[in-house]
Amino acid sequence: MRASGKRRPGRWQLFRAEADKTRRDIDEEVAECCKKANVAEQEVAAAGQLKAEIEKSWFQPGTHAGLSAEFAGHEMPETSWLGA
Repeated sequence: MRASGKRRPGRWQLFRAEADKTRRDIDEEVAECCKKANVAEQEVAAAGQLKAEIEKSWFQPGTHAGLSAEFAGHEMPETSWLGA
C-alpha cells in the first residue's frame, strides 16, 4: 500500500476496464453498421430466427430430393428408405 492510502489498480481491475471498453467499442460498431444498413436490431434477430427455422426444416429427410425433383421437373425417386 502506498503512503497516501490509495491502492494502485490491480491486474484484474485493469483487465475488467479494458474488457468493458472493448465491449462498448463493439456495441458502437454494431450499432453503426446497422444504421448504415438501415436495419433495426429486431430485424437482425428476426432474420436469425428465420434462418434457423429454414435450416431446421431444410435438413428433414427427403427434402432435398423433393425440392430437386420439383425444380428439375423429374419424377420423385423412391425415398422411403430415408424415413420421410
